[in-house]
Amino acid sequence: MVQKRSNFSLPFPPRRILGGSLLGLGGILLVVLVLVLPVWTRLDCERSVTQLITCRLRGANLIGLAWRNQKIEPMVGAETNLQSVKRGYRYRTSIFTYEDEISLAPFAVSRRQATQAKAQVLEFVSDQTAQKFSLGYRVPWVLFATAMVFSWTLMGLGYLLLWL
Repeated sequence: MVQKRSNFSLPFPPRRILGGSLLGLGGILLVVLVLVLPVWTRLDCERSVTQLITCRLRGANLIGLAWRNQKIEPMVGAETNLQSVKRGYRYRTSIFTYEDEISLAPFAVSRRQATQAKAQVLEFVSDQTAQKFSLGYRVPWVLFATAMVFSWTLMGLGYLLLWL
C-alpha cells in the first residue's frame, strides 16, 4: 500500500505569518492605547444654594477624545475600594449619590492616590462653606509606559521576523 504525500503548502513561510501577526497585534495594541484607553478623569463639583452637590465627571484618552461625560447629583460621599490583592496599582475611589455608586476612574491607582482623592471629596462634602471642588485623576504612568513598550516590542519583533 502506497501513501500519497500531501501537496499542501502555506503561501508564506511560518516565520512571515508569525511576523505579520506580531506586527499587527502590536499595532492594534498601540492604537487601543492611544485612541481607546482612558488616561485622565476629572471631577468638578459645585454646591447649590440648597447645599446639594452637583458634579460633572469627565474623562479623555491620550489625544483628548472624551470617553466619559457624566452628571452626578447629588453627591454625598466617597469610598476607597481594594480591587485585587496583587502588588502595585489596585485601588479605586468611588463617589456616592443617594441611589448609586460611581467609580471615579476605570483604572486602578496606588493606595496613596486613592485615599487622598477620598479625603479631598469627603472634606468638600463636610465643609458647608466650600462652593467649588475639582479633582484630577491620571492613569499611572508606569502602567501606561509598560503597555507602550510592550506594543512597540511586539511590532519590532514582527518587523524583524518579516525582514529576515
